Amino acid sequence: MFTGMDGMYVTDCANRVIVGGGTPRGSSWYEAVAQCVVALKHARETSQFTSKQSNHRRGRFPALAAGFAYGLGQLRPAMTVHGPPTNGALAGLLADAHIRRIAGFQSSLLLAYAPRLWEYYRSTMDGILELQPELQRNFEDSVFASITFNFGPRTVTVPHIDHLNLAGGLCAITSLGDFDPDLGGHLILWDLRMVIRFPPGATILIPSALVRHSNVPIQQGEQRYGITQYTSGGLFRWADNGFCSDADRDAKGKGKGKAPGRQWDEGLDRFEKR
Repeated sequence: MFTGMDGMYVTDCANRVIVGGGTPRGSSWYEAVAQCVVALKHARETSQFTSKQSNHRRGRFPALAAGFAYGLGQLRPAMTVHGPPTNGALAGLLADAHIRRIAGFQSSLLLAYAPRLWEYYRSTMDGILELQPELQRNFEDSVFASITFNFGPRTVTVPHIDHLNLAGGLCAITSLGDFDPDLGGHLILWDLRMVIRFPPGATILIPSALVRHSNVPIQQGEQRYGITQYTSGGLFRWADNGFCSDADRDAKGKGKGKAPGRQWDEGLDRFEKR
């Protein structure tokens, strides 16, 4: 693992960067982070959370997703939709200038650490949106299709993997709130046997579909929120099939798709070496 003043990364046995993190320089970043917390608190107060949105496999805190995805029985890629007034609260978050800044930085971090993977995300999203203009990007300067807002006020995740995300991909997580990062809020990557200090305002890229991860609890009276961007693996499969389902691909005589070993090798090749 390499750590620096403004960034860190972790490599595997072949020197591929599989985890990367960073924080922009300057006080304006932390001002934006503080304003994001204000926006999340307001959205939390004006949203209506179901029991599944408040108590789920990632932990006991409210969380909502926005964007588009494919899988779980969908016939084609579709937007994630919630009822009013939650849709309005999410629309406000997506339009917030400070949240847009964080989303743009998350996407830029992916470009910095894994440009070939970034290009795979970009081309896949562009191809789907060209054929389905009814779908909408969350942010113009982000290659991710979806975002999840963790509304806290004590966002502490339990060990989990995000099995619907791209297996050979990275998701971007930004930590927000008011807590002592020396005493709590650390990111645990269980399968890598790593504990990473994860202060408010920091962003990290992790292979969330492959590596179990969670957070160390924060101290009593502290607050922690989070913003995560990602793209479902189903969208890449849909695009790689020629923008159709596996069943439609097979019916059109396009074969059975790539062999599992080839898919894995191509995924590894999208990671940069240091």
